[in-house]
Amino acid sequence: MTCRRMIVGSAALLLLAAGGAGDARAQDPQELQRQNQQQNRPQSEQGRTQQQNQQSQAFVQKAAMAGMYEVQAAEMAVEKAKTEHVRAFARRMIADHQQANRELESLASQREWKVPSALDANHGQMLERLSRLEGEDFDMEYMEQQLQAHQEAVALFQQQAQRGEDEALTSWANQKLATLRTHLHRARDVKGEDAARSEKGTSRQTTAPDTD
Repeated sequence: MTCRRMIVGSAALLLLAAGGAGDARAQDPQELQRQNQQQNRPQSEQGRTQQQNQQSQAFVQKAAMAGMYEVQAAEMAVEKAKTEHVRAFARRMIADHQQANRELESLASQREWKVPSALDANHGQMLERLSRLEGEDFDMEYMEQQLQAHQEAVALFQQQAQRGEDEALTSWANQKLATLRTHLHRARDVKGEDAARSEKGTSRQTTAPDTD
């Protein structure tokens, strides 16, 4: 009987000791930190993924909007531009940006990113200004818009190529940078040609002899 009591007592002491050790581990700061890190890791990863999707969606929205404007403005220029070099530039914009738009839509569908279906107010106003102009005035306004639009596009795509979160989207943006830079350089050239032609025409008018 005495032996049985001793065994029971020893077992009870062992249980108490084990419980105390468990309490000690639970109260240990390093152990608590480790447990908190394990609990917070899924939430942290989820938050990072959500942030990446938001960044990618923002780029897709801006790039698709710019591409949509480029095609619609160029289609108008093909019909309304006075000079052939402006029309040629516009035809290049249609071909390049239609292709880029299709590629971006394909990427977006794979990631379930939303692509705008209509122009925003700012781009709509730019097209509205073009629609009210004719001849040389149209050419100058169109090329001015193209210069600004491609400056903004190069900056947007360069930022995505350097800091983008989605690998496929970042690679695509990097590939398109060379084309956009070519567009920008050509826009500067065409705009300069138009300005020189306009200045030359004005000079001829002011120096024309008086026939009276």
